[in-house]
Amino acid sequence: MTEKKNVRMLVFLLLLTVLLSGCKEQEREEAPKEFVTCIRDGSLEKVSYRIKAKAADAQVKELITALKKDPKEEAASSIFPEKAEIESWKLEKGRLVVSFGKEYANISPQEEVLFRAGFVETMTQLSSVEKVLFLVGEEPLKDREQREVGEMDREDFLENTGLLLQTYQSASLKLYYANKKGDRLEEEQRLVRYSSSSSIEKVILEQLLKREEGDPILPENTKALGVSVRNQVCYVNLDEEFLKNTYAVDPKITIYGIVNSVIENGKVDRVQISVNGDTNIQYLEKVDLSKPLKADWKLLEKEEE
Repeated sequence: MTEKKNVRMLVFLLLLTVLLSGCKEQEREEAPKEFVTCIRDGSLEKVSYRIKAKAADAQVKELITALKKDPKEEAASSIFPEKAEIESWKLEKGRLVVSFGKEYANISPQEEVLFRAGFVETMTQLSSVEKVLFLVGEEPLKDREQREVGEMDREDFLENTGLLLQTYQSASLKLYYANKKGDRLEEEQRLVRYSSSSSIEKVILEQLLKREEGDPILPENTKALGVSVRNQVCYVNLDEEFLKNTYAVDPKITIYGIVNSVIENGKVDRVQISVNGDTNIQYLEKVDLSKPLKADWKLLEKEEE
């Protein structure tokens, strides 16, 4: 009996050893791969890359060279803008200081943030790099508000979803504006490029606040105080300027220009409009805003036969 127990114990230990070694092997397989970042379809993307250098400085130099090259992947390109010319760099105590020529200041804001995010993301994968600091000439890089950007790490570009902030994407929107008479809605197709940190509903409202040709559908100087989505309802909070009808547009057309545009392109089926957070409003004494509204497609201008 004792012998059988010993055999069972031996078998159990052998199985346990196999399982543990299997788990260790799986951990090794699931370890994060080395990479460089590139741009594809206006967004940052990681591309697998094996770092060959062993010394810290050599690894930084190798990754900079790799980032400057267009990857082999289809439709992908280097993150480096033409005007991002590195004059020098220095790695010391986990801090990578990169100096660019003065032409760096002429890079478009969207392109610059995308480059910066990709560069920092790539460099901070190295155990030797904890922070990255950009200099333009001899001065620290400044943002559009002329504030110093300062030291950066990957957390400066991460959302809680794990996606890089300030990556950009394009969308074709079908928006609804007032016709010339202001009594019907007319469709306008627009291609927009926007930050992935913005919701599509917010982008739609921003587009409605301006118009390349003709009058906007919203009263002049109207500002969006907030746009959010909850339970298939888009909540649009506008300021008091919204109550001033500066265009010869039927109030119903103004309201449903917002509602139809958001529902057409967004991920909601109703829109709740408020002014300074208040929904107990009869918009220009004609449209009740106390409840979320559904789209009204009957207001679209009919095409002439």
